[in-house]
Amino acid sequence: MKYNFKNHIVGFYVRGKRERCIDEQLAELFLFAMLHHIPSEDTRLILDRIGFKEGSSSLDTLISNPCVDYLIVKSYHIIDVKFDAYLHLRSVLESVGIKVIDLHEYAKQAGE
Repeated sequence: MKYNFKNHIVGFYVRGKRERCIDEQLAELFLFAMLHHIPSEDTRLILDRIGFKEGSSSLDTLISNPCVDYLIVKSYHIIDVKFDAYLHLRSVLESVGIKVIDLHEYAKQAGE
């Protein structure tokens, strides 16, 4: 599937406790941005640090105040929910105008 990110704000969702986990996600998301020529001024980092701000997710804030057109996640596993819950969350995000792209699924589709 081909996406046009021109004139859109792209959010990169990163979640983790350890710096290494966060850095790995950032590296993959940065590569995606480079390959798709997404200018840095059109990107937003949405970071959830596990154990830092329990009970409140940046995704909840994003749903109530959508500030991106696309939300890129490395994999639904990062969000730490079961697949059905992820599909529901994805549906809620898309209902407020945010297109969700799971890089794991994106890579599988690109390889077909």
